[in-house]
Amino acid sequence: MIESSTSAILNNPLWFPGTAGPLFGWLSRPAAGEVRGGVVLASTVGFEARSARIALRSLSRELAASGFAVLRFDYSALGDSAGDFGSVDPNQQWPQDVASAVRYLRDASVDEVSVVGIRLGATIAAVAAQRHELDLGAVVLWDPCESGRSYLRELRALEALRRTEFSHDDSGVVETGEFLFHAEMAASLKAMSVASGDGVPLAQRTLAVARRSRPLSEAFLAKIASPATSTRVSDEVETLLSTHPFFAQTPEKDVKELVTWLSEGPASSSSAAFALADHAVVGRAEGGAEIVERAVFLGPRRLFGVVTEPASAKGGPWIVMYPGIHEDHTGPSRFWVELSRQWSSRGLRCLRLDVSGLGETARAADEAPVRQFDPLWVTDVATVGPALDEGDPSNVVYLGMCSAGFLAVESALASGARGLCLVNPFIGVDVVHFFTSLENSSSPVAHRVAAPLRRLHESHHWWSALLWQICHFVLPRRMRVNVMERIIDKGCDVFVLGSSDDLSPYPKVPILRSIEGRRHGHARPYPFILVPELDHDLTFAVGRAATAELLEEHVRRAFAPVDDPSEGNLYG
Repeated sequence: MIESSTSAILNNPLWFPGTAGPLFGWLSRPAAGEVRGGVVLASTVGFEARSARIALRSLSRELAASGFAVLRFDYSALGDSAGDFGSVDPNQQWPQDVASAVRYLRDASVDEVSVVGIRLGATIAAVAAQRHELDLGAVVLWDPCESGRSYLRELRALEALRRTEFSHDDSGVVETGEFLFHAEMAASLKAMSVASGDGVPLAQRTLAVARRSRPLSEAFLAKIASPATSTRVSDEVETLLSTHPFFAQTPEKDVKELVTWLSEGPASSSSAAFALADHAVVGRAEGGAEIVERAVFLGPRRLFGVVTEPASAKGGPWIVMYPGIHEDHTGPSRFWVELSRQWSSRGLRCLRLDVSGLGETARAADEAPVRQFDPLWVTDVATVGPALDEGDPSNVVYLGMCSAGFLAVESALASGARGLCLVNPFIGVDVVHFFTSLENSSSPVAHRVAAPLRRLHESHHWWSALLWQICHFVLPRRMRVNVMERIIDKGCDVFVLGSSDDLSPYPKVPILRSIEGRRHGHARPYPFILVPELDHDLTFAVGRAATAELLEEHVRRAFAPVDDPSEGNLYG
């Protein structure tokens, strides 16, 4: 059993049984052992889920501190749960997953169970309560989507605002900034709707929380109306879900009010006994071999990660995946999850990792808030290679996307690496390495120099990168920093994929775009491939598919163990 803990509560990553395969979740509960009841947290889906994560994590820990056992989890085919997104039936499966989560708590002898759902998760929670006779103590519908149809309609409207070229697909396919819902999935999601309860309550008590700028319709309120239903208005959901995930803030007032409201219900103290499975079989290779995932905490700072590996016949280096700083360890649209399971079917061991303050890795209260290119992350990633293999910490391939390419580069510099794969690497790798080195220096003078450099790069990264290139030619050779050359000189295999969107900050100025295009096309000591379909954040399905194909081809050729002697074993 592995766990993270504070003095008051315990937090365990775990897998629990679902009807379509193991579901991944986090269980928070009082350290003292006695619980007053259970709460299942049903998240929303897609881009909103990334912003909502901070709120649900905070709510789970506050509820645990108040005596509840709290389970927040990933639906089938989402997050770290088992399943194939392209084949899931959301209208049937996701409400069933909520029922499975409730059953998990009940099987642990937690009698009084409630459910809190946010946005589409609120819709899913309400549908689950109506269909599966869950006998819930309470249901909270936190800024609910009134139906799956309205959820998809809102997402398509957002896509029309985000993309310069966007058109509705008459075939029924719905593409969002996170997922591609094929026609059958979209139809299933559109069919998800809370039925008219005719005064029958969803639970013993129901609370609907609406944002002030978007009140719930009379039709929806009529469906959930009962003597046990009450409503409230929130001013915090707007800033939580309508902002970029990296800037999402904990809705402290909402969390406090929800904890108070749930605590007003009946309590029956019990000694619960939870099944804490820290690993699960999440799939099988073509030959039938099991693919297993397990939760880990690495290094002195206990970085949270998920290891994906074949149950037997492991080989080759570790593949360590760092998401962008706006993502958790699953990556955009489960990109890292799908790649790690695919590569594990070829015998490789993969690790999806969260660094301090991102995803599920905690950050100490007395440490500075998370910032882009955080110097604390350099300390984090230096421990990864030795934690995976003390005997050979360089037997690792680091894969980083966007700004997290910075983490992959720093990992390769710290412990050496068999390989380095970068997707849409950030602009100015050398200057970022330079000022983070200054920030981690023991010299106060170095710190003062680093501060303005950081501000310049974060506000004008293209110009700071240009300034650095000029300095590269002016400074004496011994003072120049060329990080990629240093990595390649250590024998590291480097592979880089880039987006044509990143060629220039001024794409409509032909001369500047032409200059930048030629710069990207100059000879390099490593493969550099521009992927036309790729957008910077890897949110569009066609770009993800093209990127996955190129990464798969490279990793299979360069790192996957080869069983056929005629093909040549790459490692021995």
